[in-house]
Amino acid sequence: MVHRFGEYELNEAAGELRKRGRAVEIQPKPLALLAFLIRERARAVPPRELLDTLWPDTTVSLASLTRAVSHARRAIGDTNKGSVIRSISRRGYRFFSDVLELGEAAPAPAARAGAPGGDPAAVFVGREEEVTRLERAFAEAIVGKGAVAIVSGPAGIGKTRLVEHFAAQAESRGARVLFGHNRIEEGVPPFWLWVQILRQLLEAEDARPILREAAERSPELAELVPELAGERGTTRAARSGDSERSRFLVFDAVSRALARVSRTRPLLLVLEDLQSADAPSLRLLEHLAFEIASESILVLASLRDEFRERGHPVDHTLGALRKQERLFELELSGFSRREVGALLAKVLGRPAPSDLTSEMFARTEGVPLFLREAIRLLAERGVLREPRSCRARESLCPAVRSI
Repeated sequence: MVHRFGEYELNEAAGELRKRGRAVEIQPKPLALLAFLIRERARAVPPRELLDTLWPDTTVSLASLTRAVSHARRAIGDTNKGSVIRSISRRGYRFFSDVLELGEAAPAPAARAGAPGGDPAAVFVGREEEVTRLERAFAEAIVGKGAVAIVSGPAGIGKTRLVEHFAAQAESRGARVLFGHNRIEEGVPPFWLWVQILRQLLEAEDARPILREAAERSPELAELVPELAGERGTTRAARSGDSERSRFLVFDAVSRALARVSRTRPLLLVLEDLQSADAPSLRLLEHLAFEIASESILVLASLRDEFRERGHPVDHTLGALRKQERLFELELSGFSRREVGALLAKVLGRPAPSDLTSEMFARTEGVPLFLREAIRLLAERGVLREPRSCRARESLCPAVRSI
């Protein structure tokens, strides 16, 4: 079935989301979530039902569902606090948008009988050194040696894919994984990055009492997350945020609350697109980095390498973090030829021809985003159905040049 809503089309058979005819990058779970909510748009779907539908054979936490919802919203530009995918209090999630059903569509070429069946967006290859360093940092965090890890690189280099892969690994090892997404738009309140983290904790039954007790002691938490205020309301000192003292009280309250929660279960805090964070959120990160040296907390942030004006807030934060002993910096580059071959082999289900691997490596320079788009185009054109018949000069160059 193909569902059209606004500028988007979701093709369930092809496993594809498009905006104005152009493919939108989205991971399999958020795509499946989006499709399910569209089919069930007449009602609010309870979180338990969504968990059972998306992860039928795996036990995962609500954080995985929250993460999938966040990624689905971002894929369809639903940035207004969920105006399309809405969170209905005590009921679940519901899709609010006019949908036009365009009928059944043929599967994408790569999904037809006898064709390669791997989804390049879902395949993880390479990054062995980076994963090893993150695993070491997490192992140390488990025993009370908290740290900050920053994954950096240009757009499309695979930062999000690495972070999500490691987050899934950490969660399978017992970590509580919490995601914070940054936005560049008007109206985003101060400390938005940490508000998201605290709200996810508030949804966890075992962490909720700890947060509520922390809010009793530090009203600044209730200022950040009104749901914690109850009938007490909020405090003017925390609301103003116009003095260093009031800011410090917020820093201290959040750090203490996270530290207490981490003593019940190790925390992995994933902060995406750090370059887009508001200045107060960055200052709080600097404070937290100092406080978690003896806590079971690993902060994992992604940072896009791009031109920034002199004096950008994130550069101040990087300077402050580099003064801390417990900082890990991982700079990503493009895939090697071997890694390109490994990705192709997983997509094809068998070793890739040497000509195909060399051409894809040369044309995409190993950039994962370009590489996966090239694979998609070649699959649509039928090239991958008979990859051994490919000749670089005859069929591969025109296809890959067109990305």
